[in-house]
Formats: sequence, C-alpha cells, structure tokens
Amino acid sequence: MTPTDSGTSARRPKRRPTQQDVARLAGVSVTLVSAVVSGTSRRSTVSASEETTARIWDAVRQLGYVPNVTARSLAGGRTRLISVFTYSATFPASHDDFHHQFFVGVEEEAEAQGYSLALITTSRDADGHRAIYGNGTNALQLGDGGIILGRGKNVDANLAEMQRLTNDCFPFVHVSRRDVPGAGVSYVAEDNYAAARKAIDTLVGLGHGRIGFVSKGYPTEQAEERRTGFLDGVAAHGLGRAAAPVLTVGPADILDATHARRLTAVVLETPGDAAELYASAVQHGVAVPDELSIISLGGWINHPDSSPRIAGFRIPQQEMGRRAVRTLIDLIADPGRGPIQEVIALEEELDHTIAPPPTGVH
Repeated sequence: MTPTDSGTSARRPKRRPTQQDVARLAGVSVTLVSAVVSGTSRRSTVSASEETTARIWDAVRQLGYVPNVTARSLAGGRTRLISVFTYSATFPASHDDFHHQFFVGVEEEAEAQGYSLALITTSRDADGHRAIYGNGTNALQLGDGGIILGRGKNVDANLAEMQRLTNDCFPFVHVSRRDVPGAGVSYVAEDNYAAARKAIDTLVGLGHGRIGFVSKGYPTEQAEERRTGFLDGVAAHGLGRAAAPVLTVGPADILDATHARRLTAVVLETPGDAAELYASAVQHGVAVPDELSIISLGGWINHPDSSPRIAGFRIPQQEMGRRAVRTLIDLIADPGRGPIQEVIALEEELDHTIAPPPTGVH
C-alpha cells in the first residue's frame, strides 16, 4: 500500500501540519491542542476529558504533527537544525566506512552555514527496519529539513517514506540519486553514467576492441547508470555485443569468463570485484595490465582490499555531503521550489592497471 492509498493521507495538508490543523480535525480549540500536546492540560485551567484528549492525539497521528517547542520559540519558526538520517547502520563508523566521508562533508558545510545537526538513528518500523515514520510521525521534523543517506534492506518501504515526505511537503535531500514513483525527489548524485562512458572511451583509445563489463546485477539507479553508460559507449564505438559483453559472473569466475571471450580489458562495477580479478590474474600468471587491463567503477580507488592501486573513479563523497546541505538550505528558504537534482562528476584516476592490448590482439 502506498502513502496515497492509506486511509489518513488524504487528510494530510500539503504542507507541514500545524496545531491549527490538529484542532480543525479534532474539532477543538488551538488552545486545547497546545495544552494537550505540551502536557500542561492537567496543570492549568485548560483541561480536556479523556475522550477529547484521545481525539486530539488521534488527529496528531493522522496528520503526522510533531510538536517543536524550539521552533515555536524562534522568529520565523526555524530551528536552524538539520536532521540527518541513514537507512544503514551508522555506528560504529570508521574512516573507511562508506558513509563516513559523506558525514564529514555534511558536518563541515552545516557548521559553515550556521546550522546544527541532529542524527536520527532510533526510528524503526514494525519489521525492525530503520524508518523515518517508524512511530507513525515524521522523525525528521525535529529539524527544518532532512538529509537522507543509504538504501537499507526494505527498499519499497523506504521509497514509500520518501513519497510520503514529498506529499507532506517536508524539505529533504537524498545523497545519491533516488527515483521515487510519484514524487520528484531532490538529490545530489555522482555521475556514474559519465564515468562508464569515460572508461570505454579510454580503453578504446588505447586500442582495445574486446572489452567486458562485470555487473553485480544490483537493482539500483547507480547500477543502471553504469550499465547504460557502458552500453552507450560500446554502441558509440561500433563494438558488437560479442566483443563487449555484459557479464554477471561471480568474482571467482571473472578470469575464466575473460579468457573464454578473449577479452583484453574489463570494466567492473565494484572495487571489490576489481581487486578479486587482479588477484586471480596474478595467481594464474596473467600480467596486469600488459595482458589484461582493469578499470573499477562505483567506489573507492584505494579500497583497503585493493592492492595495488587499480584504475578507476572515486565518488566525491565529502563534496556531495557539502552540496546536499546547501541544496537543503535552498529548499528550506523556498518551500515551493521544485525538486533540485544535481549530478557531480566522479574523480578519475586512470594511471594504473590499464595499457594497450598485447601486440596483435585488438
């Protein structure tokens, strides 16, 4: 069931809900709503019966209203606080954790812009997965807007949550591209398509005519961009599918597949597979790059498991984090602005593990 199918979403205002919305839905005064949600109704002259209190809290849940005492105390209703949420586990985080450098960029830019950060980690849905609406209300509303990272395991539920955030007109930015059905999501993403095209252009420029692409088969926007970039590059250079196949083999079978198809170069979707192929080539006496060129897409060039340095592209994680903060601030300042979708070039390092094909082989 999507958010638009739920029984309560039709009653949600197309903006952040207020106490006035709660009062209207519950059929009571704003003063009474304020007393109930702040917990002062029993300590003041304003009081509500158990039935009325229950009706108010039911309206709160239906509308997704989250009381924000700090916001009410500031001019313009702003906290200058950004909520940061990741669908993946965050702590403990080490320097080589995938999300670490994103967080560094977010923190640096938030400080530069005069914003504080709130890391949201406790919300979970009924199945135990991290969730923004794990308790029925938007946990990100602690801040003026939110930055979201990661995909998590419950992808369909996560997409539904972002659709719901959009329907609620809550400003947020996803770090990396996300395509959400029925919702234009703002994001700051890496240009995986251009990286894949550059890999093909570079290898063809060196004289390679038999180039394979090893895909993990991930059903993600990033994986589709890499695959599409590879195939478009192959078509642009007039290479047939036999000369430039897409392989979905596991790491242990990559070298065998390379030999079987007489490939002289391989573009791999992940640094881990690139490292596995390099190690397998060395073990079987295949010289890299003199006999086989290797390029890695979609990750760190210097992944701890990669030795030696493998040609490839680095995701500009810190810069993506910084730009996500700036994009979110723009959305907060102009709530009616359409989705902002920015794509950043990957940093390339193509000085290792690639060379012209062996003499007489193309």
